[in-house]
Amino acid sequence: MPYKEPALAEMYVKVRFQPGGLASKKLIDLLPILKGQGQSEVEFAPMMEISPEETGTFKPKIRCWNEKRTHLIQLSTDQFIVNQTKPYLGWIPYLDFVRKSLGALEKAGIGKNFRDFTYGTVDHIIVPAEGFSLSHWVNCGGRFVPSYYKDVRLPSDLDIGQGFIEPDGENTQFHVRVRLEPPNMKIRIETAFARTVENEAALYPMLEKLHDEEYKAFEDIITDRVRIEVMKGKVKK
Repeated sequence: MPYKEPALAEMYVKVRFQPGGLASKKLIDLLPILKGQGQSEVEFAPMMEISPEETGTFKPKIRCWNEKRTHLIQLSTDQFIVNQTKPYLGWIPYLDFVRKSLGALEKAGIGKNFRDFTYGTVDHIIVPAEGFSLSHWVNCGGRFVPSYYKDVRLPSDLDIGQGFIEPDGENTQFHVRVRLEPPNMKIRIETAFARTVENEAALYPMLEKLHDEEYKAFEDIITDRVRIEVMKGKVKK
């Protein structure tokens, strides 16, 4: 993002595998490889998974942070998530991190039998609560946020989306959350683009395309006040 102080708080790529893609033993085999790539701080935690019958089961989840805790890999038996938190270092460095992280699967002898993947972002816009109006910071009446929200001055939520991974092969979601955190209002903008993908070779071209789509969507959602007052304007080339 060409801004001096990007609002981006997190970006991630989540790859889901076909059933049995990452057995628990394979997860353990990955750890020394990920540590060798700089993800040296390892945490173990249970993860709740809800089945279609609405019954919860716990699956193992492993988190591998780098020392500065800016890059995170999350593992479970059916998914592999590559996160970057603040500070945002640019798209190309992040894409290199994704490639290196997924490369660890091959080094561990794990086949990349992908089911689908999601590219997502989280942006935080923190502004004074006094005199707050959502339309000052969010483009109400644009492509994504209805004009109904123009005069909103209270905590609120907006969720929009289209498609289902099964059977449509794609799902796109946008979420806008407004919360009071005195003396400020915090606007959280989340995007998630999920697409079916058969292998890693097909992932990267699609990822580049979705990155462009996400950037255009974010630009449509925000206003010039965000660009100037929150993100301090664009970086001069």
